[in-house]
Amino acid sequence: MPTAEPQKFNEHRQELFELQHPDIPYFIFSDSLDFYLNRNIPWHWHAMLEFTYVAAGSVEYFWPDGSQVFHTGQALFVNSNVLHQLHALDGQSGCIVRGIQFNHHFLSGGYHSTLEQKYFSPVLQCDAMPVYALPLDRIEGIHMVDALLRILECGENQASGVEFQVQQHLATLWMLLYEQTRSTWKRPQAKNDVSIQRLKQMVTFIHAHYAEPLTLKEIAASANVGERECLRCFQKNLSVTPIAYLNQHRVYMAAQSLLQTTKNVLTVSEESGFSSSSYFTKVFRRIMHCTPKEFQKRGTPPF
Repeated sequence: MPTAEPQKFNEHRQELFELQHPDIPYFIFSDSLDFYLNRNIPWHWHAMLEFTYVAAGSVEYFWPDGSQVFHTGQALFVNSNVLHQLHALDGQSGCIVRGIQFNHHFLSGGYHSTLEQKYFSPVLQCDAMPVYALPLDRIEGIHMVDALLRILECGENQASGVEFQVQQHLATLWMLLYEQTRSTWKRPQAKNDVSIQRLKQMVTFIHAHYAEPLTLKEIAASANVGERECLRCFQKNLSVTPIAYLNQHRVYMAAQSLLQTTKNVLTVSEESGFSSSSYFTKVFRRIMHCTPKEFQKRGTPPF
C-alpha cells in the first residue's frame, strides 16, 4: 500500500502527482489526515478525475456551493479541476482516505476519440456535478464501491498485469457512474459561472505573492475585476473574504516553515508576509489554536 504521506501541491495549489509508473496515468493513494495541519487538506484542484473511499473516520468535503460529510465505508467522485478541500470532522484523529486519481485517457485512449466524446466529455463538461456521492442505498452504488475497493487492492499488488486489472475495474466503475448520473449530465447546462475561473486566478496570485504586502485592490486586479466582485467571488465560493484567505495561506506556509526549518518566529513572520510579529502571532493563534512558538515545539505531525 502507498504510505500515508501528505499530498503535494505546487505554488498554485494544484495537486502534484508522483505516479507509480510515469507512463501509466493513474495514482492510487492512501492519506492520513493526521499528517496535515489541523487535519485539513486546503483548497486545491487537479486535472485528474478522482474516486475516494473513506477508510476510517468521518471527513467533510467542501467545494464551491456545496459540502458533505462522508463516514467510514462511504465514497465519492470529484470531477476534473473542481476546487475543493477536506478536513477531519470535528478535528477527530485517525481519519484515512484512499482512492485513485487518473487521467481519463487511461480509459478513453487518444485525444478526441469516440470513447472520450461519448463517455467522458458529458461528465467532464457537467458543471452541475462537481462532486458525486456514490449511492450506497442502491445496488448500483454498492457495485461502484466494490469496484473501487478492487482498484485499491490492486495498489497493493505489484504482480505483472496489475495495470490491466486497474483499467478493467476502473472501466466498470466509470460506466456505473456514467449511467447513474445520466439524468444530471443530460440536463441542459446553466451558463458557466465565471466566478470560479476568476477565483482560481486570484488564488493563484495569492499563492505566488503571499510573502509580499498585498491589498484587496491588487488581488482583484490579478483577475481584472473590481474589489466588490473580488469579495463576491471569495464569499460565494469559499465563504471567506480575500484577506482572510490570504492570512490562512500565510499561516499555512508559516507553519510549514516552523516545522521544516530552524528559523525563529520573527524571520518566519517576515517571510510569510506579515507586517509585524505581534499580528502574526494573533492570526496564527486564531487559526492554529496555539502560538507559533508552541507550534514549533510540538515538532512534526501527526499532531
